[in-house]
Amino acid sequence: MPADSRKALRLRSETAPVARAAITACTLGAIFPDIDVFAGPIARNPLPFMEWHRNITHSLIMLPIWALLLAAVSLPLARWVGWKPPSFAKLVGIYAFGLASHVFLDVATNFGTMVWSPLNYSRVAWDWLFIP
Repeated sequence: MPADSRKALRLRSETAPVARAAITACTLGAIFPDIDVFAGPIARNPLPFMEWHRNITHSLIMLPIWALLLAAVSLPLARWVGWKPPSFAKLVGIYAFGLASHVFLDVATNFGTMVWSPLNYSRVAWDWLFIP
């Protein structure tokens, strides 16, 4: 085997566990904002979707806080599972990217998103995509 290919193979095998944790973090960050769908049944609200969906979990104001909290929870969890996680700062950035992508795609819909929550509860909607 040429020396360059052995080096590339070694680097790939060393980064694979970190990549697994990073991909999982980005995926969890991208789906985390929709955790608000569970708020309605818990509070027994008849219209939770209209009142709470795409509220504080979809907020750009809260995005750094969500990214920090998710990274703080997942770092020890990844170590407990036996995965080698990225650094805390990288993990925060990965979660922030996943969260931001979700918020961006929800703003593009006609329903909109409360991106300035909890400071302002108006919905920002670009109306590029129709959601029935």
